[in-house]
Amino acid sequence: MGGMLSAGIYSSTASLIKSCDWMIGGESGLINLAAGVGTNTIITGDFVYQLYGWNGCIKKFDKPQLGPEFYFENGHHSLDPFATDEEVVANIRRIINE
Repeated sequence: MGGMLSAGIYSSTASLIKSCDWMIGGESGLINLAAGVGTNTIITGDFVYQLYGWNGCIKKFDKPQLGPEFYFENGHHSLDPFATDEEVVANIRRIINE
């Protein structure tokens, strides 16, 4: 199988992400890949929370414990999924400057 699903593209992407200081974005395969190669992550929109959170469409948990911040020890943060854009920016700045 070619294209974006090839092992070469995946490993090249992992190498690029590993050289970054931070990976910032929504819960996704790339965020999980970043955490896996040791890059600090900030999850800005938590898809897992939408599926499994208090009003989730698959299951309802008070605090779902999935994603980098629960599987890896350091440098992984999930922001409040209900934060405003201004709160997201302020929180990203605070985390990076810690």
